[in-house]
Amino acid sequence: MSENERVMLSEKEEIIDIVDERDCVLRSMPRDIAFAQDIGYRRAVLAFLKNKQGKLCFLRRAEHLTYLPNHYALVGGCVQAGELYDDAMKREVAEEVNIEVISYKKLAIVTPQETQTRLFKALYEVEVDCDELVYCPTAFSSYIWLSPEEFCDQVKTCQLDPVAPDLCYLMQKFYSLVTE
Repeated sequence: MSENERVMLSEKEEIIDIVDERDCVLRSMPRDIAFAQDIGYRRAVLAFLKNKQGKLCFLRRAEHLTYLPNHYALVGGCVQAGELYDDAMKREVAEEVNIEVISYKKLAIVTPQETQTRLFKALYEVEVDCDELVYCPTAFSSYIWLSPEEFCDQVKTCQLDPVAPDLCYLMQKFYSLVTE
């Protein structure tokens, strides 16, 4: 995907589904409005990118972003209206790090009640056969590959700071690591 296509994509108005507490669609609306007015529950996808050495990729969000600037996070984003979780994950990985998803495992859907958010988050582990990423520069400024244990150590010693609010919870849930 070219830089111009990425910019055009980011400028499009995304339409997302608003869902109820059981993840059933109620209606669709522009993403910006749903988030600005904190309307209903929404859907998102997050992917742990895992290389052949078993290390996970943590991307540093760009400084200019309004939501979690400079935070370390996973690849992911909103599920668009009518889109399936799996398709949204593949689209987000392609948009954000220019990788076509071939091999992946769906880990779980984390509910808003678990993370104290308004999002149902489908979590994936995506196998990648590269160590160098071509990430979207409007979304990220850098990335780092860490084993789950290295992630835990770097969070504890504040070397990996700041991290997305529920990232430590997700690492604990899916990789059995305590970061606090």
